[in-house]
Amino acid sequence: AYGPTEATVGATVKECHPSDLAPTIGRAIPNMGTVVVDTHGNLSPLFGSGELLLAGPGLARGYWNQSSFTRNCFIPNPYEALPGPRLYRTGDRVRRLPGGELHFLGRMDQQIKVRGFRIELGEIESALLTMPGVHLAAADARGERIFAWVQPSKNAAQQFAQAQLTEWRELYEEAYPQTESDEPDFSGWMDSFSGTPIPEQEMMEWLEDAERQIMRLQPTRVLEIGCGSGLIMSRIAPHVSRYTGTDFSTAATSAARRFADRQQWHHVRIVQGEAEDLSSFTAGEFDLVILNSVVQYFPSGSFLEQVLKRAATILTPDGKIFLGDIRSMALLPVFHAVRERLRTQSLSLSEWRDRTRRAVYLERELCISPKWFARTAPSLGLVLQRVDAKQGRGKNELMKYRYQAVLGKSGVPLQNFETTGAGQERLQLEIGHLNEMDGESHASLPSWCLEPEINNPMAARLETEWPAALRKHLGTVLPDYMVPSEIFLASQFPFSPSGKLLRGKLPVTRIQRPPWMSQCPLWKHRCGRQSLKSSAGMYAWMTIFSASGAPRYLPSGSLWTWRSNCNGLFPLNGCFRHLLPGVWQQPSRQMLRKRLHNPIAHCPRPFHSLNNGCGSWIN
Repeated sequence: AYGPTEATVGATVKECHPSDLAPTIGRAIPNMGTVVVDTHGNLSPLFGSGELLLAGPGLARGYWNQSSFTRNCFIPNPYEALPGPRLYRTGDRVRRLPGGELHFLGRMDQQIKVRGFRIELGEIESALLTMPGVHLAAADARGERIFAWVQPSKNAAQQFAQAQLTEWRELYEEAYPQTESDEPDFSGWMDSFSGTPIPEQEMMEWLEDAERQIMRLQPTRVLEIGCGSGLIMSRIAPHVSRYTGTDFSTAATSAARRFADRQQWHHVRIVQGEAEDLSSFTAGEFDLVILNSVVQYFPSGSFLEQVLKRAATILTPDGKIFLGDIRSMALLPVFHAVRERLRTQSLSLSEWRDRTRRAVYLERELCISPKWFARTAPSLGLVLQRVDAKQGRGKNELMKYRYQAVLGKSGVPLQNFETTGAGQERLQLEIGHLNEMDGESHASLPSWCLEPEINNPMAARLETEWPAALRKHLGTVLPDYMVPSEIFLASQFPFSPSGKLLRGKLPVTRIQRPPWMSQCPLWKHRCGRQSLKSSAGMYAWMTIFSASGAPRYLPSGSLWTWRSNCNGLFPLNGCFRHLLPGVWQQPSRQMLRKRLHNPIAHCPRPFHSLNNGCGSWIN
């Protein structure tokens, strides 16, 4: 039987037989009538396809409180042979066969049926397009799940960049103390490896090194962007004729201003403002601009370019820009590899690789290679003059993984410099860790570490956080059954030559690796070599399972068995959502089945902690 709700469920009927190759939806039941029309409302010929219209006393009166929608769907009946004064436009595309039977071909519009609910994909797309930052949107059903794809506009990246700046501002408002002290304050400087505060003696080394490097430039009129509470100012201001500091934090500028007042430094001026807002300064006003321990909090490389370009306009012809405490992009994989190893010594090799990869991709701070400055500086009217590693006896991350650079408006560009920014002789322990991960023997950092010049904190943030925000918004404007299971970011949509969206070609993908990672042996570990006998086997298997798209072709009975082994506490969708696949190549179906053998025995952590309110992925 066939019939929409608007026709009291039943409209046509067909007696099916086992010999029927392609069952039809039959003929109209008594007191009901059917007619097939083309897009112009004319009757379709025999074997011609068109929209199915229903007539008869079984039609509903209309939609509750939706008069315009009712007028569009329930139209006057111009055919005397059909019962009733009205026709209902079903939106279903059919073909009339000899004998009067109807062959169902699909929908005229984008309406689909998922888990018993009729869903209009256009409604999902319209709801997505109302959100700021969405340029294009598409939705489609794959099996019993609804997916959506969005193409972000430039505003989306800007909004998330602003969100990151707001996040840092709130952090600093809380971090800066309100105590009145003339001693250097290093509160909030934590060791990323141990989670404890960096010793004050090592922090003093860090500060003194920055002071030495800045005073080598012999400044007289200084602008510090991101002055904080005045750490650098306290060392440089006594030796210059004019010092101006800016910061976006109200608490920081207030603390710096009070400190300058206590020292009776009348040549010091503290201004609250954004890093890129230098409109209140004039050309040639300063001979040195300082950005110390600030660049890593910028949202992107383009934002840094914007700041440097504007800073160059207020410099004297022989002025310089000092960039201190820069996180080295070349050392970012090394940094995370060491941190993950120190956090959990019992990590298996595969889990260590996976966690390192995830941490590199999800890095929220801006990391830059010196090569980026050498390549970008000429386009900004600057030249790279110096690259120096941090100097000190401390073995903390500030000394090992960071460097400082000097850009000038004139002079000969620096040709030979340490490509990591930090001296590799201090990284022997880290190189040993890389050798262990690669299974190779490197005397220095491998070449794949030196390939990326800069990361993109906004890319990972946009891809991991924005889809969740979109789903949350859809939950407020659409019924739960219409909210897509997942929303993916798409750089472009597939269209036919005539401009029709090809929904079937929209990919169901996960977070992708940066291209440079594919050249690194660290990320080329094949799942065929991974054994579930290891302590992290389950975690590795979940990544393999998610990366391979196994739910699309694995028997559902295997998944039910898997879930039952977890006593019902295993939310598959929650687990997939928390893992970043793409490390291993797609395994075969036979390999996947083999790896289902008692996987829970090697689970490194309870999966119910990943629930977060997520229901089962199996309906």
